[in-house]
Amino acid sequence: MRKRSRNFDGCWTCRLRKIKCDATKPICLRCQKAKLECKGYGIVLAWADSITVGENNELVTIPMSRTNTEEKKESGWSRRNVELVKFPKSMQFESYAKLNHVVVQLDDVSKNLKSEAYFSGPFGVYRTRKIFKKNVPVLESMSMASSDSRNSMEDGMVDSSIRKREKDSSFTERFGSIFSNTDNEFVHYELLDAAKLTIVAIKGSAYKFSEQSMFHILYPKFFANVDSDDWSPNIQIFQNFFTRKNKQIIIFSKLGETVSFLSSEHFNFIHIKTVNSGWDVLVVPLLKQNIFELVCEEYSSLGNWDTYLIDRSETDVPREKLLKNLRFGVLCMSLASCTFHKFLNSNKKSPRNADDEFHVDEDLKLSIELRKFGCTVLDYHLDEYDNNSSYPQNDFYNVYLLLALILQIHLDNSFGVFENYELNFAIGDFILKEKSRWKPPSRMSHTERYLRHFLNILNIFYESTQAINFFNYSISEADRMVKYSDLNENYDLSKRTASYADEFDSSESEEHELDDRNSSHVIRVDSLESESHQPSFTIHFNKRNQQDSLTSAESKAIRDQDYQIPKHSLLESSSSTHPITPNIEDSSVYLTFGLPKSLIELFHEVIQLTNHKNVFRTKGVTPRNFPRICAETEDRLINWNVENYWKLYDNEYNPISNVATKTFISKFHEGLFYNVTSFHSALLVYYKRLIPGSPIESYQENIEACFDALEKLIAMSANSVQDISLTSFSPSFWPLLVCGCDIDLTTNKFLKQKCQDLWKAKCFTRYNYWRSKQILFEVWKRREEDKENNGFMDMIREWGIVLCLG
Repeated sequence: MRKRSRNFDGCWTCRLRKIKCDATKPICLRCQKAKLECKGYGIVLAWADSITVGENNELVTIPMSRTNTEEKKESGWSRRNVELVKFPKSMQFESYAKLNHVVVQLDDVSKNLKSEAYFSGPFGVYRTRKIFKKNVPVLESMSMASSDSRNSMEDGMVDSSIRKREKDSSFTERFGSIFSNTDNEFVHYELLDAAKLTIVAIKGSAYKFSEQSMFHILYPKFFANVDSDDWSPNIQIFQNFFTRKNKQIIIFSKLGETVSFLSSEHFNFIHIKTVNSGWDVLVVPLLKQNIFELVCEEYSSLGNWDTYLIDRSETDVPREKLLKNLRFGVLCMSLASCTFHKFLNSNKKSPRNADDEFHVDEDLKLSIELRKFGCTVLDYHLDEYDNNSSYPQNDFYNVYLLLALILQIHLDNSFGVFENYELNFAIGDFILKEKSRWKPPSRMSHTERYLRHFLNILNIFYESTQAINFFNYSISEADRMVKYSDLNENYDLSKRTASYADEFDSSESEEHELDDRNSSHVIRVDSLESESHQPSFTIHFNKRNQQDSLTSAESKAIRDQDYQIPKHSLLESSSSTHPITPNIEDSSVYLTFGLPKSLIELFHEVIQLTNHKNVFRTKGVTPRNFPRICAETEDRLINWNVENYWKLYDNEYNPISNVATKTFISKFHEGLFYNVTSFHSALLVYYKRLIPGSPIESYQENIEACFDALEKLIAMSANSVQDISLTSFSPSFWPLLVCGCDIDLTTNKFLKQKCQDLWKAKCFTRYNYWRSKQILFEVWKRREEDKENNGFMDMIREWGIVLCLG
């Protein structure tokens, strides 16, 4: 018979009631049925008595003038009814300087302590017996205690003089300044200006810097934000672009110059910048139309923006006003994005910045203030989305909301701000997964479908560098039923679970809307339902001839039109799980990121495996299928080949040398090959680091292959600037971060320099990647000095930050 044991993983309400909890998060079902408030599953802390060494080398408990331990036992004290710790104001420090100031005083106080104990906030010292060594002279301290300090020592109370000296400006830190270019152990001196750019985006262009603000930006988990972010931009900034006089609109040339930066060439999420890309064909016309209608039609007749602004106190806002307000936010973010890239492309040399300031020119100031307007508008719509989503989706509200989300993510990446990512992607993910109540996906506009796919891929990149929140994270029901069915209480091996469709595009592709007659011709083989390895093909009947003719026609079109690939030129081959030919909004979005759909789906599967591994490790469970799923995923990842999905080159075999040489169809196809190769190599590193935890020595060749491919791709992109007929490439920073953090510095130190040389390329200057670079510097420093084997996820968890490197 199994030995009975108690566990302490239920909610605090059930533990106080001494009943078994069902451990459903965030609110357990027992509390919900009993109509009780569920206290949650958080860790509860209690004060512990301090211990010191007595005269006979025994441990002595110091009660610290609080409730005695014996009194606690007599009063029925136990760990089940301990409340959460609430720190008083005397134990809270807003800045690093104030904290350091108090701690420094303890050294001097401890040398002349006359009372039993001395406390200052959460810190304290105790008087113990002095231990003298024979024949060893003891030097007396030369520090003199003030009269206030002596009184406090005699009374054993908090020194009031310390609180007065906290505000003393003459106090100097014992550590190097965070603004120093030579003695700075916090932010690398090469990244100081980039970090300041992040701060001015949050605090405003007139903000005066302080060390506390820099510490908060770098370590938000440890340092509080003492300066308010609630500043209001001036509505008159629009006078820089247009003005209204005598009921006529006067448009300045600055507006035309600014709008020209809306193209995909200046949008860094667009990694492959082709002629007539999906962004330029579908999104840019909508942005320009929105600017024209608001400025030239509506503003010209109204003369102000009052009807476009919503007061937070309004409870019942008409749908028409909601849409107008959201369109105004898209206008602000469109102009903010354009002015920022205009600032980056200006040839003005920025002056040297002082420690407490950052030079902000006219374009950058406009971008910061316009971004603030746009973020304020979008925040309202995200907060009120539950109420606003009840309207019938017969207008363009969701289109503009998706567009606003993508633009804000783009702007936040440009400035290096990450505080909005969690809410933006949470609402975006909800919109993507929500079942279309008013119209099926096939009836959505091309623009809406393109934006939904675009945001979905961005969300995947965001999840790859996000530390999951165990409090609200849950494994999907489909995965629990099919992959990890042994986690359920009613586990029965005799039952077979039906296979389920991939979650990646279940609501986005037209093939899911086929009738039962057509879908019955597709046979799916699930690896968990058979003993053999999952085949990388799908069986179709009566479709082979049609696909063969389509493939041959496409191959000819590719050769005829060189690098300009038309609507259906880059297709997933017949080995894809979804054989339906995608529309322009479906296929071009993958080409936008320069990655085949199959590789992005595999990327998503690896991310889910890493999350599941963390959940299982935290809960101490091991599903029987998990090792098998990991092995199969690794096998598919290692054997993945771009030849099976994209036709980029011909293999010319030489029978004499027995060597096959790749002959690329065009320069464009060659660039695609290097982009895919670099990402695939980085994904192998990502998998080996986070799932099996392989030693870094075992995958150095993958890191080198990734850097070599990136080097060739960047060289091609540099040549495309000189020759406008070539397509430009702008690779993601994600491979650099993943591979750079796992460089073996003992044997491959040259890869460290190669990584730094790569990120100095022009294609990586459009976004503010300073946090990713700071992670790389920190990992390298710890590996060289302390021999720590940290990865990028270790630093993300330690610093409490998130990244979006799509």
